[in-house]
Amino acid sequence: MKLDQDVSQFLNNEIALIVEPSSAFFSVIQSCLDGFGMSSAHILSANSYSDAVLLLKEHKPKILITEYAIGKYFGLSLVEMHGEIYDSLARISIMVTKESSDNAVAEAAEEQLDAYIVKPFSKSDLKARLLDVIKRKM
Repeated sequence: MKLDQDVSQFLNNEIALIVEPSSAFFSVIQSCLDGFGMSSAHILSANSYSDAVLLLKEHKPKILITEYAIGKYFGLSLVEMHGEIYDSLARISIMVTKESSDNAVAEAAEEQLDAYIVKPFSKSDLKARLLDVIKRKM
């Protein structure tokens, strides 16, 4: 119970940006953040790279959850932009993707992601990974 309160307090005033072209996966991610007590008004969404860049620069979310491939662009470049706004201790960067090749995993690790989640995933899988990342950041 105490951990849930701590996580909820940690996320309470933060802004999250979810860059996910699939509305089904976006819904799962949003529902998970809602479940942690994050205000839905603080959960931004983008399904295109250009929208994601604008939201990242304008709102400076501390939490970025992005798809690996966004059209012809890559979420890793969003992670790099996120890293220019906040240092790695002050931000949460998570990649969700159907790309599970060794090359993609190695590339993602080099970008200092906090978590790499392969699709398909369940809400409980996502919740466990997010909880692990949030606990490390707290």
